[in-house]
Amino acid sequence: MRSVTRTIKRTLSVGVEPRLQSLIDRNQIPRASALLLQSKRSGYSPSPAHALRLIQVACASSPRYFAKNAYCVLQVLQQYPEVKPAVAVQCLEYFASHSVGNTYANHLFFHSWGEIKSLGPEKVTLAVASVLKVNADNGNSIAAIKAWRLAKHLVDSTKVAALLVRVFRCHHNDEEVHHELPQLGNSPELTSYMLSFYARRDPARFESLVSALETPLSRSARCDLLQAFIDGGDRARARAIIGSIGQTTPRELDLTVKWLIWDGKTHQARQLVQRTPIEVSKWGCLTLFKHTGNKDLLSQLHRLAGDPVLEQFAIEMVRSETNLKESIRCLIGILRDSSWHLHQSNRLYQKPPRVGLRVRLAPASLVHCIKTIAIKAVQRRDRESLRWAIEELRRSGWCLASTLEFLHFHDHEGYLKTTLKH
Repeated sequence: MRSVTRTIKRTLSVGVEPRLQSLIDRNQIPRASALLLQSKRSGYSPSPAHALRLIQVACASSPRYFAKNAYCVLQVLQQYPEVKPAVAVQCLEYFASHSVGNTYANHLFFHSWGEIKSLGPEKVTLAVASVLKVNADNGNSIAAIKAWRLAKHLVDSTKVAALLVRVFRCHHNDEEVHHELPQLGNSPELTSYMLSFYARRDPARFESLVSALETPLSRSARCDLLQAFIDGGDRARARAIIGSIGQTTPRELDLTVKWLIWDGKTHQARQLVQRTPIEVSKWGCLTLFKHTGNKDLLSQLHRLAGDPVLEQFAIEMVRSETNLKESIRCLIGILRDSSWHLHQSNRLYQKPPRVGLRVRLAPASLVHCIKTIAIKAVQRRDRESLRWAIEELRRSGWCLASTLEFLHFHDHEGYLKTTLKH
């Protein structure tokens, strides 16, 4: 019986191996994966070298094949776990290269952490950076922080500082961020973020940071301090430093606008924005729009095509709608001319309004809008809108556990315990 089995396997190998190699060489990843996995299920297991080569070719393929190739890569890795040490980091970098790669990256990282953590500091850092990036790109700070907690004892935080700041900025739970910050190293990105965060949350740590700043303060450091004083409500020190802040960069002008509004001089802030070219006043214009809701401020935005500030205007427009259904219709209106298609949007929310803002939202900005709607839906007990938001988060690569954690954080009256049962 054993000899018969060996004969069958030799016969299979004669036909499978050359065909498999040919498919891989021609970049036919889905067909090659199907043949590889079907052969293994049939009793003949092609060499791991073929699995390794298939994964390497898939990860080097054109982005237009990403969805199919990423799925195939995960399937092959599950059947050939012995190749994970050789390609895990490459796969994570591949998944992180695409805006919808977070589902694949998180699955690989969390299911293969045992293998990844033994790869050495350089590769572990690359792996962690990939997972932080792809989750920051999709607004999923929950998965990103979970990954960081697993790996932080193996990674120099200064090497992923900018990514950590992106994650912390979109995280909903300040207590969790507060727990992580003291454990991080020193870097310009982290110091800038910590100044603003501690000004609002931890006065003692804030004063310690301020006293450690090198003097004379750089232009950037003065801006960081002014932002922190405004965030922390320290009017006296904000007034003392505002004179050293120029108005020649978008950030400086925005800080000046924030100070003027805080000082009760909204009309003066508006005049400053109006007489300054929109390329410089754009962030100040956004700050003024958040404060006043005056849509006349949108009139010059057509000159900023492709500018990231437009996404922040879109987020603010969705947030500022008092009616929840109108928030959803506003988002759909913003996305009308983009390639995004929201679940059941046409059926549930007909004839979205013309919002006067043409912008292609990045995945993180879209998720920010959806999260804003989800929070409103929980707080207002709107089941239909809540289910809409949950489905959109799922389509954005959020797992159910992350979605529920986010929603429960904002549910202060136990609404979800009853509504999610139905």
